[in-house]
Amino acid sequence: MLDRFCFQILPQIHDKVKWINVESSSMKRILLSTNYPNLNGLGLYDLEIERARHLFIEETSLMDIFKNQISSLVIDITKDEKHNTRNDTLELIFTRIFSVFINLQRLDFGPSVSSCQVLSFDISRSTAFSSTLVELHINLSSILDCLYLLDGHFNQLHTLHVYICDLIASNWLSTYNKVNYFDFDEY
Repeated sequence: MLDRFCFQILPQIHDKVKWINVESSSMKRILLSTNYPNLNGLGLYDLEIERARHLFIEETSLMDIFKNQISSLVIDITKDEKHNTRNDTLELIFTRIFSVFINLQRLDFGPSVSSCQVLSFDISRSTAFSSTLVELHINLSSILDCLYLLDGHFNQLHTLHVYICDLIASNWLSTYNKVNYFDFDEY
């Protein structure tokens, strides 16, 4: 079935494809089966952390094919029960995405909220920056990570959807809800 999809169907419709959602197991075959001149959205699902590191850090040639095309990206990194996902790996993948996809406007990064596998920045070494990103969906470890993202690293950002896994200081919300630009809610 996958062979037929890759070798017969996709080559016939390749110029009409604007968005592709792929799972890790079939990603390479589908993305390399033809060229996609109008592709601007990519969803990478069920991506194990090691595969994500390989794609965005070690061997970026597969992603480089779409470097200038992708403006919307969804990355769903699965929680690996065998290996403890190191935060520095997630942080490095997150920062590399902006050098791999130079025209990225919308990013949905991370696993589903239910796994509560979150990103936290080592602010002393993080260099995530994008002058094109306007919308970001992300799971973060703390409110400090959220403030880091809002501190000029994404100067065009106008929409931020953030899930903070462990929001301890609930009185912080009442203080910062007075700021005109943001509306913070607890869930």
